[in-house]
Amino acid sequence: MIAERFFADVNFMAVIAAGVAYWLVGAVWFSMIFGKTWSIELENHGIKLQSPGQSGMASKFIVTFLLNLIISFGVAFFVHYVDTTTVVQAIKLGLIIGLCFAAAVMYNSYIWESRPLKLVLIDIGYPIIGITVASIVLSIWRS
Repeated sequence: MIAERFFADVNFMAVIAAGVAYWLVGAVWFSMIFGKTWSIELENHGIKLQSPGQSGMASKFIVTFLLNLIISFGVAFFVHYVDTTTVVQAIKLGLIIGLCFAAAVMYNSYIWESRPLKLVLIDIGYPIIGITVASIVLSIWRS
């Protein structure tokens, strides 16, 4: 019943806007804020980033955007189910989803890879912030 109502009520423009916002968080996160530190930490951990060509970079951006849309669609379901309509509610919901699903799953894998804490925090910070921003966009669009 809830899923049927959600699919009838989902605002795809809001989901797209949330996906764009999430993607922009990643663009800023991994370029202006943590880009250099992230690259150094990856290399210190033995991971060498290769510079992709134009088409390789474009495909990475497109796939990342599509995945951000899928995540935003999932966040939209929670926003609908929990009925968030305020920024404070959206922040709480985004942090719960980001921490309990994205961060916990990623960190569970990173434990076995023995990644340095700084790299882990940069990597898991992105979905926590991105999902929270998506939750805000989707919640505000509902009110």
